[in-house]
Amino acid sequence: MNMMMNVPTSATPLHAFCANQADALRNAATLLAGPRGDRLVEDIAEALARSGTLSRRTLRNLLALHRLLTLQGTEDPTSDQAARFAMVEPDDPVVAEICLVSDGLLDALRAYADLEPDFELDVAA
Repeated sequence: MNMMMNVPTSATPLHAFCANQADALRNAATLLAGPRGDRLVEDIAEALARSGTLSRRTLRNLLALHRLLTLQGTEDPTSDQAARFAMVEPDDPVVAEICLVSDGLLDALRAYADLEPDFELDVAA
């Protein structure tokens, strides 16, 4: 499903990035976390389409998405996320795509943090 979203006029760098990379974000999150990843991206897209202001919940979801894309949580070999990641071949082109979208999301989070001094960016770089 194409997830193009309308970007509010008061859009942040996160709005723009998520609008431009909607399909890549959804594909990566679904590959790595299944329906849970798909729901996470859907929740983010709906929240960003509704408002130019980012709620705490939306920011938490964006940080959770970054953790998912950077494979945080795959340390437990019995987790669903670890099992899904193990099915991806290291030389599969999707790995490079996930890295690119993850880096882009981190850049957008950093740009947002520069604009919003109250936002604490707590991610492993």
